[in-house]
Amino acid sequence: MTYKPWEVMTAEDYNTYRSNKYKNENNEDKDGVFHRENEALREKYGIDNDQYSYGDLRYQSAYGANPYDYAAKQNYRNINKIKRRINPHKEELYSLSDNLKNFKYNPESDAAFKSYKDAALREGAAQKNKIYSDLTSMTGGRNNSWATAAVAQSGNATAQKIADVIPQLSERAYNKLLKMYDVKLNQYDAEEQERQRDIDIELEKYDRNVEAADQYRKTNQSEINNELKNIRTNQEIEKAGIELQYLTHQEYIELIIGELDIEQAKANIEYRKAQTAKIYSNL
Repeated sequence: MTYKPWEVMTAEDYNTYRSNKYKNENNEDKDGVFHRENEALREKYGIDNDQYSYGDLRYQSAYGANPYDYAAKQNYRNINKIKRRINPHKEELYSLSDNLKNFKYNPESDAAFKSYKDAALREGAAQKNKIYSDLTSMTGGRNNSWATAAVAQSGNATAQKIADVIPQLSERAYNKLLKMYDVKLNQYDAEEQERQRDIDIELEKYDRNVEAADQYRKTNQSEINNELKNIRTNQEIEKAGIELQYLTHQEYIELIIGELDIEQAKANIEYRKAQTAKIYSNL
């Protein structure tokens, strides 16, 4: 929403803004003081840019007289700002979601697998040495086919033991990632709920201010209409037989707007005419 300075500023602030603009455009703002003051005023009233020249402002008067209209505009602006607010958990949540969708377990990059593998290999090597030592001792320390086959079988068992643990570690890694995603999703949802609460609060304020602004206008119009009913036209005054030359200017104004009763005006006129006649009779 684009705001015009004369729509939302108070008369005092608008006069300052207009004066500063004149000084700025006429090279009377060498230090930029007036320019900065106008920037602060635009920020205060939510005016996004400086698009009006002094010529644009010169013949405009501040008419932001309905305070509820301005308040509603501020609510509208706040709602848009809240909608643009970035959820701090969004990027990480999307990244975790992509990782889950494209999950691939690489055991060599898993510290838990490396630790298990190293332990299994050490245990397997010790086992192979023991088997080899036990079987060769039966032949006086000489190598034999039994020892070779048994050692190979032990190595295969170790390799199978290492391979068997991979699915378990893969599932554990996936569940860990899923848990991280759930935590981040809860944080994301909490932030979105907070954002919606803030929007709902501003919407409620906006609705109240719009309603109040409408009522404000209706009340003002009603008062204006009531005042118009009391205003008398010159034709009505002439029809009542009022001789205006005998009234003061103030009495004439009061008569027009209904503050001076017609009968009282006639009485004032008769009194003045009598006073005038008395003065002339003494001449």
